[in-house]
Amino acid sequence: MLLVLVGMTGCIASTTVVKVRPDGSGTIMQTTTMSAQMAATMKKMVADMAKSLGGEKAAPVGDLFPETEARRNALKLGQGVRYVSSERIQTADAEGIRATYAFDDVTKLRIDEKPNAPAAAGAAVPAGGGSENMMFRLSKQANGNSLLTVLIPREKAKRDAPVPDTGARPSEATPEQLARMKEMFNGLKISIAVEVDGKLVRTNGAYVEGPKVTVFEVDMGQLLSDEAKLMELAKIKSIDQAKEALKGLKGVKVDLGPEIQIEFSGR
Repeated sequence: MLLVLVGMTGCIASTTVVKVRPDGSGTIMQTTTMSAQMAATMKKMVADMAKSLGGEKAAPVGDLFPETEARRNALKLGQGVRYVSSERIQTADAEGIRATYAFDDVTKLRIDEKPNAPAAAGAAVPAGGGSENMMFRLSKQANGNSLLTVLIPREKAKRDAPVPDTGARPSEATPEQLARMKEMFNGLKISIAVEVDGKLVRTNGAYVEGPKVTVFEVDMGQLLSDEAKLMELAKIKSIDQAKEALKGLKGVKVDLGPEIQIEFSGR
């Protein structure tokens, strides 16, 4: 049962946008959703598990993305981060939460690239250690502009490509293992971006749209649909090879850094 719940967290879509003002304060908006079908399945499985542990009948499972969990997540985002508000997402296709946090000093943020698991899965799956956090530096330039530096985790920068670990490299995997990989990670979407509150003057970031710079974006469904490309990614041995291979790759935007600099001015 626990393995099934872990697999279900692969069906999560997670978006994090860190918005930074020239003085280093700002907000974080995190949106986490799961398909309505998968959410219903998870609730039923957790209720059935509770029943098997001694209940007379399957107990109903409440919100998979409760406000209390969103409040606790503020502690994971860094020193001084405050929960501001949250809104529940409930549509015919998805269920989830959109939470907003505030901070006074961007240099104290610690942003984890891994998505927040639903409460039911989080209760059942032990939290892993040694998480890789994205951090920031901020300095004032002689021309009055602010220079924000995004520090990509060292271990993340060493990784050659966003290939999921299933016990075998894709180049060595059997068709059955590839099928299992697709089933486990299909629907997993993760995006982390930094947006400046002002005019973006210059950046060495690879993925820029207006004042927003995407640091990490992976749609595993699209990535796993191209088995040939997946095999190719598994053979990469250097950061330069990875940068070249990731150009134009459908479903993937990964800036391998190790630093992204963003110079911006106030409004």
